[in-house]
Amino acid sequence: MRPGPGGLGEKLQPLVRLVRRTGWGFADQALSSLTNFALGILVARSVPAADFGAFGLAFSTYLLFLGVARSLTSDCVVVRYSASSEEVHREATADAMGASIAIGAVGGLGCCIASTVVDGTLASALLALGLALPGLLAQDTWRFAFFSAGRGVDAFRNDLVWAIVLFAGAGAVVLLERASVFWFVLAWGGSATVAAIVGVFQANVIPRLRRALVWLRAQRDLGLPFLGQFTALIGGAQLSIYGVASIAGLAAAGSFRAVGILMGPVTMLHRGIRLTAVPDTVRTAKTSPADLGPKVGRISSSLAAMTLAWGLSILFLPDEIGKAVLGDSWRGARAILLALTLSNACGALIAGIEIGLRSLAAAGRSLRARATMTPLVVAFTLGGASVGGVEGAAWGHLVAYLSSVLVWAWHLHKALGEARPSADEPAFGQMEA
Repeated sequence: MRPGPGGLGEKLQPLVRLVRRTGWGFADQALSSLTNFALGILVARSVPAADFGAFGLAFSTYLLFLGVARSLTSDCVVVRYSASSEEVHREATADAMGASIAIGAVGGLGCCIASTVVDGTLASALLALGLALPGLLAQDTWRFAFFSAGRGVDAFRNDLVWAIVLFAGAGAVVLLERASVFWFVLAWGGSATVAAIVGVFQANVIPRLRRALVWLRAQRDLGLPFLGQFTALIGGAQLSIYGVASIAGLAAAGSFRAVGILMGPVTMLHRGIRLTAVPDTVRTAKTSPADLGPKVGRISSSLAAMTLAWGLSILFLPDEIGKAVLGDSWRGARAILLALTLSNACGALIAGIEIGLRSLAAAGRSLRARATMTPLVVAFTLGGASVGGVEGAAWGHLVAYLSSVLVWAWHLHKALGEARPSADEPAFGQMEA
């Protein structure tokens, strides 16, 4: 029997089209996340817990510079040039790549200078990061440039090159008995640099370093607001990690990083869901505004439930399995896993609420909610660390996230009340990479 109009096949067509559009995005995100997850596990198993803390700080430093580079370069390419002609896109990509490499060079120099004023493993980790940062940032910019040009398969191939070279290099580090944070970070960054060079040949575009300042000036109307959003989103988390390290020691920071690695697979799943949920809720906001609140509630509760299920399943793993996965870092991660699982569940609720705010183009409310959340996270996490060490920091982190859920929910409630039909205006969520 042939399905009539409105049958199951017809109803599934939008889903099929969505999967086709985003398939390479899911594949690339999965490859990137799993590569970082596997590298973190390898380092955790190969070095002492305190050294792993230094690796965690180096990775956090990389994330800070990555956010700056994305805000000022790749996000601008995606928003401003995704619909441009091929020639215009190539010109923009060349300038953006030059700016990204310049940011990496300036940040790398800062890391090298910082390595001279700290001691021990952290100094060597920062030195290795400083040498590798331009390549790391350039490789990430290629990913966004390829996606904005509709060439997701090339982004995936470039990440695959990075992964293959990385694990060849990391394997050599282990086989040659050079297992230290310096060599692992250098292998990580060096392999990204190889992939960045491959990207030049894939795109047939040469980065234009001499136009870095021209690009930054021309894109400041987009780049500076994007940078402000990133600072509010990520800055508090990274400041908390540095604060925990200074108060409770590098091993405590390593414990936080270890839990982050354990939660990596569910975080990757969240990103994949977010990729499809924002456009879907934008359509709901325009066609059926009354359904938006319940839909956001379902998204938030689903994300939180998945997070809880994953974290609790890890919590009940036998210690033998935990040690086999994380080595010496398992004991510290196990001590704070419950608190950070609950924090991550609250973060999942917030992620769902943020999807709703973006579907309403309520960028101002989203920024105000994030600006309120950041000092709460820093204050409660560091306050907890001062009182109770790494476990106190974890429970303080949870208190901050519980409070922040209320802040975000209030902003969503107000935004739903303020919403007006605006079918001709693009939603804020549609403008993000």
